[in-house]
Amino acid sequence: MCIRDRYMSSRTHQVTSEDWRQLCLALVIKLDLDLDIAGIEERVKEHTSSDLFHPVTSEWDISKCKAWFVHKFEPPLHWCHGDDSSDDEPDGDIRSGTYTGSMLSHDQDNPTSCFSMPLLFKIRLAPGSSSTLFERLYHDSYGLHKITGQIHNPNETSQDATAKIEFAKLYLAPDQHNQANQHLNKTGDLSMFGAIEAIHFDGSQTSPGKIEGTWKLDDSLGHDTKRDWLATVEGNVTSGSFSLSKLARVHGMGQPIQ
Repeated sequence: MCIRDRYMSSRTHQVTSEDWRQLCLALVIKLDLDLDIAGIEERVKEHTSSDLFHPVTSEWDISKCKAWFVHKFEPPLHWCHGDDSSDDEPDGDIRSGTYTGSMLSHDQDNPTSCFSMPLLFKIRLAPGSSSTLFERLYHDSYGLHKITGQIHNPNETSQDATAKIEFAKLYLAPDQHNQANQHLNKTGDLSMFGAIEAIHFDGSQTSPGKIEGTWKLDDSLGHDTKRDWLATVEGNVTSGSFSLSKLARVHGMGQPIQ
């Protein structure tokens, strides 16, 4: 039974604040949000009957509930059906789930000037693949982009026991945004959409749930694109390091691994 049916299907059920709390808890777990119990409780307390119920039938209004939850909890727009977080992979493998971290660098012309950009990344393998990442859309201050890449987990024949990952941010042209969004909701396959590979990442797992590595602007970037990047980051920043930490479930909640 899906979450919506479990909490909203019964017309005879007397809805309570605890029902709404449990629904929000289930959604936070399902969406792998970075919230603890206190954060959920704080948001749930802010709801009123008019936020959730139909004014005539007094039943839950799904459209209202959805709008309220999206406004208060800000779930990631890149979430796709079938996403999940897992701790079941063999020891040493890069695990599926949500990873957060940052890209770091120093201005090559001014070493005292530090560049930092948040990095949010959902790791999930494409259907039927043991290495290819599932493609999805993200949005940052530079625009709509997809992330593609490969995971190389160690196996019995591997000479290197360290799990590695390589991925790239590819930015889509503005005239492809609407079509890409609609298509992704159906298949999760963005291979037919052309994009500019702007940033390439190479990393390895340093400990369970921790990935570290380096990033650099792609060598094939055109002059105009590279100029726009340098103008945006306000410095001669073309490479650096990155780190990611998996949001691990602690008592059902998403918390960065310490």
